[in-house]
Order: sequence, then C-alpha cells, then structure tokens
Amino acid sequence: MRVVAIKAERSIPVRADPDRLWQLLLSPAIWSLKARAFMFAVPGDDRLRFWVGSTTVGLPSNGLYEVGEDHNARSVTFHEPVPSRHFYRLAVRPARRGAVKVHIEVARYTSRIRADAVERATRAGLARWLHGIRAVAENRSPAPSDLISAEVQQLCLQAPRQPSDWIAVTETADIRADPNHVWAAISAPHFDPSSQNAPVACGVVPGTPAGQRGEMQYFVERTPEGALKSHAIATSAITDGLGAVTHRVKPPYDQTRYRVTAISGKANVEVTWSGPPGPDGANRESMASALRSTLSDHKTALEGTAEP
Repeated sequence: MRVVAIKAERSIPVRADPDRLWQLLLSPAIWSLKARAFMFAVPGDDRLRFWVGSTTVGLPSNGLYEVGEDHNARSVTFHEPVPSRHFYRLAVRPARRGAVKVHIEVARYTSRIRADAVERATRAGLARWLHGIRAVAENRSPAPSDLISAEVQQLCLQAPRQPSDWIAVTETADIRADPNHVWAAISAPHFDPSSQNAPVACGVVPGTPAGQRGEMQYFVERTPEGALKSHAIATSAITDGLGAVTHRVKPPYDQTRYRVTAISGKANVEVTWSGPPGPDGANRESMASALRSTLSDHKTALEGTAEP
C-alpha cells in the first residue's frame, strides 16, 4: 500500500499576552479544544502525552505523543514515537503591529486512496482548533478542562459492530480466593507479568469513572528494542456485579468479556476474547495461550495471598 504525506499549516491572529498564550499551548488540555479529542500527561514521564478521541474519519482511537519544547522559539512539537513521522507543531509567532498569532503545522501519512479525504479533514480541523484556541486566549470561552469530556468519552464507548467472521476464544480458571478480591485484582489497571515489554505507566483516563461503565484504562510500554507502545481499554458494560465487557479503543476494536462467580468457596473466572481470526485462523490458538497465561498469573498471585 502506497503511503503519501499530508502536510498543512495555518495561523490565526490572537489578542492576548504572548506568555499566557505560550503556557496555553504547552498545556495538554489544549487538545480538548480540538474536535473530539482529549490529552493528558503520562505520569512519571513529562515528555509523553496520551490522547484519546476521534480519527480524521470519525472513529474512536488513541495514541501517544512525545513532546519537544523550544522555549526560545515558543514552539512545541507533538511527535508520534518512531517509526511514525506524524507530528503537530504549535507556536506563538509575531504578527503585525506588535500583535501575535498562533501557528499550527501538521504532517500526516496515509494511504493514497484516503489522501484527499484526510487532507480535507485535516485542514478543516486546523481551522476549528485555531478558532477554539483564540476564543480561550481572548477570554471569550472558558479554559479547557483537565478531564475528558462527555462527548469524547461517549465516542470511545461506541465500538463499531463486530464483523461476522470474528472468532471467540474462552478460557476459565478456578482461584482459591474471595471472588470480590479476585475481581478487584483483575479489573484494576495492570500489566501482563509475562510480557517482555517494560512497563512505563498505566491507570485510568482522567475523568472516566473507575470501576464503572465508561471507565477507560490506558497502558504505555517499551519494547525490548526500545520502541514505545500504547493502548486504551474502554468498559462498555458492567455485568452481574463481578463482570464487565471491554474493548480496545483502536482498530480492530477487539472485545473481552470477564465474569467472576463463586463456586464451592472458590472464584471461577471466565474470560472470552472476540476478534479477527487472523491469517488461517492463527489468532485462535495465540489468544487462547495468552488468556491461559494471564489466568495462570492471576491464580498464582491471588492464591499466594489467600488464606489457607
């Protein structure tokens, strides 16, 4: 598939103090002025920003940006981790008669088939974003919130309909521990202990309700080769008290169902993954193995703390 570059830039004059405007551009909350987007700083690494929101075609997604600040030039660049070349650059620049302007430059890379649609959406999005920034800088609109908006949260809960060729893989395990304790451990943000990736940060997206429908968890890891990876998981339903339905907030939006029930003094854990079959159905066995490994890790950790 041939990839083409989409580059666009645009400016808007702003009547505001340059220092205040610069601080506004540095804030992750500035992305809440972008159409259906939310960004926050990754705890423990002030160079990383996690975002959730809409793609240029209106689908829910999420990702990670590395931030580079040039205080002398009053320019901040949000760059997707390598090997991506996608970036946004926001800057405060001088304008006529001692005024200032906000300048945004963006580079995106997409398939040639989608290039025209992506370019139109990108340019229209820049115009809306700049007008939103100006309204806040000139005190005509309230400052953006540090919490996710209801609009972005609702977008991320609406996973596209599952294709008819998706497969379902179910694995179960009995754990000698209190079912409530088991569910608390399974449902809390955590990394897979068997993963070869190094944990960077995980938690609940600010403003989403922990342990309830609408919760979104985020995860940032570093591969053995040093590359950064990220993903977000949304809880679309809470079932039977100790259970939930979740999906990945990014294509292919694969889904996982969890159910914990009490059986003969033990917790029975059932996990079902639904997603694309992969080449020649290869995903079925790989996901079954992954689920078994995850359940085994939970069993070892939780039974080790359970009363005899």
